[in-house]
Amino acid sequence: MTLEDETTVRVIAPATLEEGYQFDVLVYGKPYTITVPVGGVYEGEEFEVPYDKDNIVTDGYDDEYTREGGTLPAHSSSQDVEEGEEHENGQKKDSLGDASIPRRDALGAPLGRWRYRVCACCDVLTQATFWMAFCCTPVLLAQLLTRLQLNWNGQAARSAAEASLTFNRIVLSFVAVLVFGQFTPGISPIIVFAYLFLLLVFVGSNLRKTMRKRYEIKTATNLKCCCFCMKEESFTVEDAVCMSVCGCCSLVQMARHTHDDKEYPGFCCTTTGLELDAPAVPILFKVQPQKKYSM
Repeated sequence: MTLEDETTVRVIAPATLEEGYQFDVLVYGKPYTITVPVGGVYEGEEFEVPYDKDNIVTDGYDDEYTREGGTLPAHSSSQDVEEGEEHENGQKKDSLGDASIPRRDALGAPLGRWRYRVCACCDVLTQATFWMAFCCTPVLLAQLLTRLQLNWNGQAARSAAEASLTFNRIVLSFVAVLVFGQFTPGISPIIVFAYLFLLLVFVGSNLRKTMRKRYEIKTATNLKCCCFCMKEESFTVEDAVCMSVCGCCSLVQMARHTHDDKEYPGFCCTTTGLELDAPAVPILFKVQPQKKYSM
């Protein structure tokens, strides 16, 4: 197979780079220009770009395949990214300065951005996470709530005891709806659809809001959804739209964010959706104010 036979090019990012940044790699011995996709990439992250024959560099390279004025020479490491005038002056500087240091939590989950895009759910087509999202949506939602130690409506639990009941509450409610539907065959599809829709839009949006807050992920819009039964800050319109339009994909996105799915792939037979040896997400229980009693 040659470079011309490829439809996509898979690359491991040599550094943390912004979207639109270009650098050169060797593919089948030929220099090829890579453009960082939307959202940027972190150092060591594997990503794919569509193959375009116009990106094959045919001139301007010496024997070491290093192009004068190139954005990222093929022999450079992630610690000495060279670009533009800095390359000409012999100065080496990280391409993004202070922003090049990826912000991550104790488990390596990115802070300030999602690990994967919403539409990247098909990347885990062979994992349990994908099939749980599309075939057993309430169960995956319950697993995520349990993994993050939240209560049944996607908000911070008051205690570990309350969080431990979340999985059973969601799954048993789903089973109850299915059983009830057996006795009302005429309206069974309507009941199941209404249950799933409310579960995704309300509980799923709360879960997404809680995850964004935990991982410091901003939204494109600050419009809030007003809900009379919420005592805390409401989820945003973006959360509601993502969960109502593409709730299954959003669940996959959230499930893949907390842990690296290459090291800790999804697992269907646990309450957290991960294997038993996977590290637990740091717990942040809601602090209850102490009541003061007057004599």
